[in-house]
Amino acid sequence: MTGTIIFLALGVILLATLLAVVLLRETPDLFLLSSGNQGRESSRILTALDLNLPSGELAARIFAQEDLDFILREAPSLERIFLTERTHVAILWLRDARTCMEKVFHFYRMATRHSASLEFWTEIRVARDYFAFLVMSSTLQLLIKQLGPFIVRGMVARTFAVADRISAGVGRTLGTMDQSSLTKIKDDWARQAVPAD
Repeated sequence: MTGTIIFLALGVILLATLLAVVLLRETPDLFLLSSGNQGRESSRILTALDLNLPSGELAARIFAQEDLDFILREAPSLERIFLTERTHVAILWLRDARTCMEKVFHFYRMATRHSASLEFWTEIRVARDYFAFLVMSSTLQLLIKQLGPFIVRGMVARTFAVADRISAGVGRTLGTMDQSSLTKIKDDWARQAVPAD
């Protein structure tokens, strides 16, 4: 029994290490995040409902290696404070993005209840991508806390590429709906967002 537990623990550690190597090896461009890949209708509706992801430009600044290089070059004595503060900002930004994606998925589930023309594979992809986003963002939060925000830049881009795919899937579903259904969904969403007195 103990041997099995040790074997499983080693397998999980190996899998986590391989995942980290794959996700951290390259740094895709963070400016491409949430930059219009959602589709016009989806973007317009999600913006009107205050459901857009934090900007990719902001992510690029939070995780910018140039800022760390500047501090190391100009004020090395501030490195520890800078890393602590930037880690805190990165975690706050990630929590905000995760909360936003939870709202987008909740909105999506509400919208699909009103859709007569659901596409099975689109629904499966959106659900798969949402759960992948949750796992990736949780892993990212842990890695930021342990390694700092500058090492995980590649994983940030990959995590938010998944978020863009979710938004695109939401856009495809919204694009199949007639205007009266969209209006009803927006009204229902607005009523849910208003706190009861």
